[in-house]
Amino acid sequence: MNLDTPDPDTSQPEGPASQDDTLRLQPTEPTPKRTRPRALWIAVGGGLALVGALALGLALPGEPPDMAAPGAETLDIQVAARQQPPPAPAPGTPLEVLPEAMAKAAPHNPPPAPPPRPDPDLAQAPRAPEAPPWTEEALRRPASMVAPATFDCRRARTPAERVVCADPALAQADQDLAAAYDQALAAGVPDWRLERQQRRWLRAREDAARDAPGAVAEVYAARIVELQALADLAPPEQPGWPPSW
Repeated sequence: MNLDTPDPDTSQPEGPASQDDTLRLQPTEPTPKRTRPRALWIAVGGGLALVGALALGLALPGEPPDMAAPGAETLDIQVAARQQPPPAPAPGTPLEVLPEAMAKAAPHNPPPAPPPRPDPDLAQAPRAPEAPPWTEEALRRPASMVAPATFDCRRARTPAERVVCADPALAQADQDLAAAYDQALAAGVPDWRLERQQRRWLRAREDAARDAPGAVAEVYAARIVELQALADLAPPEQPGWPPSW
């Protein structure tokens, strides 16, 4: 190689450029950016705003819209008065809803009968004998002047005996009953009859003392009146022994 030979000039092409060189050397134009139309963005934003407004309107309670069209005529509605129910049928009459044949066959309940009036004969019936005045007098007597009962009160066991011993008036009534008993016996009343009546009376006195102690005085008064009536009506002669019947 010859060192003195100048280097060839490479700045200018020696011959016609090839097709590859032409394509390589031509500058490429920049690709334009794709821009979205502004109307599309406005439509999307308006749609989102409309959806938000609808959601907010559904979430908030509001008054119902007036469905009546403007200028429509209003209807005048009148509420009919409530009718009173028919009165109940009178007792004893068949119901109107039944057929005529069944209504005739239905039993007729007659009206209740009025309460019976009191019998004038019963109203004028004699009342029970009242207690004799000796009971009031005995109540006004001092305790020291009242005679004791005809039995020993220290041995009183039955309710009637205890009631008599606790009441000075009943103790005096017991003494009066013993005197009326002796008077009837002296008048000729058989002793067996008096004893039979006396046993029945003692049972009545016990019943009165258990049920109503205040009725013991009435039992004494009734027995004294009975003995006095027997003494007044006794015949002069009476059998000494009870008959066989």
